[in-house]
Amino acid sequence: MILLTTKLDTNFNTGGDVLYLGEWAKVKIDSTSATVPYHWNDRKKMEVDFIYLEELAERLIISLSSSLNELHSVDISSYDWQKLLGLWLNYFLASTFDRYEMMRYAVNNYNIEIFNFDIPLAQVIPSATNDFVALCTNDLWNSFVFSYFFQILTGKIGIEKSIPIGVKSKEKKNLKSILFKIPRFILGRISNFLFSNFQNHYLELGFPKSLINFLNFSARGYSIPIKKTNDSDSQFDLSRRKWELKNFECMNDFESYLVGLLPKHIPMFFVEEFKVNNKAITSYAEKLPRRNVFTSTHHLGNDIFNLFLVKSKSKLFSIQHGGEASWAFNGTYSYQRKVSDFHLIWGQSEDERTKTIGITKTFGKRPYRYINQRTAFMVCLDMPRYVYDIRSMPLSSQILDYYRNQKLFYSNLSPELQLKFKVKLYPVDYGWVSEHNLRNVFPESVREDSNNLIDSLYKHKLFIGTYNATTYLEALAINIPTILFWDKSVWTLNKESMPYFNLLEEAGIFYESPIAAAKAVEGIWDDVSGWWNSPKVKSAIEIFKDKFVRPVNNPHKVFRDAVQHLKV
Repeated sequence: MILLTTKLDTNFNTGGDVLYLGEWAKVKIDSTSATVPYHWNDRKKMEVDFIYLEELAERLIISLSSSLNELHSVDISSYDWQKLLGLWLNYFLASTFDRYEMMRYAVNNYNIEIFNFDIPLAQVIPSATNDFVALCTNDLWNSFVFSYFFQILTGKIGIEKSIPIGVKSKEKKNLKSILFKIPRFILGRISNFLFSNFQNHYLELGFPKSLINFLNFSARGYSIPIKKTNDSDSQFDLSRRKWELKNFECMNDFESYLVGLLPKHIPMFFVEEFKVNNKAITSYAEKLPRRNVFTSTHHLGNDIFNLFLVKSKSKLFSIQHGGEASWAFNGTYSYQRKVSDFHLIWGQSEDERTKTIGITKTFGKRPYRYINQRTAFMVCLDMPRYVYDIRSMPLSSQILDYYRNQKLFYSNLSPELQLKFKVKLYPVDYGWVSEHNLRNVFPESVREDSNNLIDSLYKHKLFIGTYNATTYLEALAINIPTILFWDKSVWTLNKESMPYFNLLEEAGIFYESPIAAAKAVEGIWDDVSGWWNSPKVKSAIEIFKDKFVRPVNNPHKVFRDAVQHLKV
């Protein structure tokens, strides 16, 4: 029996006896062939595995710190290496453990062979942390990793094949052509206007993600550009990766297989490119006094940013940017809390290192007001076929159940009400079988493609939230009437958050059943404003917002008070 591990394998499937390793490997619905059950459909196992991988990352970062310090003749603490390498390590462990568990189950329960493609190692190595998510969610990288574990587990090579025609190898980006120029006097005036009370603090102003490797810190009217070394100047060099992890004791088979992968798969920024980047950033950092840096996202995978933090000894104030506060577990959020000196959040403070600032995404936005809007606004999610982080949300093929729930909700609305819906689909198509695609559920006539979600909310009379993340918190922050529905067994909550969602459920705002949510929309449609302002609903929303998403009217004062409160 041939095990089809990715979509690449379908090029060589001649229609014989096949087994799919997962839904991600299918190019069309195939009801005649079996599919290996997804291991994290067992949500208890997922949570246990999350805790295990967190502990494994802690052990590995100590060993990696020692090995990389020796490789580069530097003396960087393991805590600072955590800042630099920790997010990539979290993602790499989640990705490889997920693929290992799937292949282990397949090998132990089926008599299988696989196709083994001649994929050069250099084509599956990220140049930087930010490159890794795109890399580990494509078929080429996954085919390489599945083949590695198959060979380790069985001692067999597999059926050797060439990479199918049309499959692109890893593309190099010429960053010399990417230059972000802002006149210094403009940047200085922006800085002085926004942060005249922050003369001793740098603020990361959130430049476009297309220029993620170009940072610009500004204070007191001057600017210092920091630009990533050109990728094309560096080449993968296997001779620089023939070192072993120092003082690391493997506790199980996965760890013994993992240590053979890690030195080869670390992003080039930390191996081939590290010497030149470290020298350049150290030079920049020496010109500046120690500062406090505020950012929402640039510490999450921007290696040059994090290296500047380390070399300048700046304190990191991370700012909440999503809806992760209520989740039971989240690898990215765990990393963020570990490396942040302080964390500024939208809701109630959690401990001495957190401070409430309110929701930054709605700074300057007016409260919602009903002025005869006639439509409902529904926002939908999508997820990659391959896991790169462990979070209490639908992972991999679990998103197919989410699709089914959206179809159930919409189909249980009356035809008249369906015509009054506007639906925003996720802008990225992750390549799931087209029959599952929500674009086949919602006709073109009901789709809304606005890039500014918050501005879109004002145009509608009711918001429908379908997942536990940022969007519904933004809706509640501006006070648009809201109905929520999702599967709580998948979107698992931390214990502290459960009573607040129970409160929303009792008030008829939150539903687990998509059918019940559709009936609720039908029931309130003729007087949405009256329902939203009823005492029970209003009280539940006020309590929930106080916990998770406080609006802010004076952000400058809030930031200043946060810094003073935290005594930095």
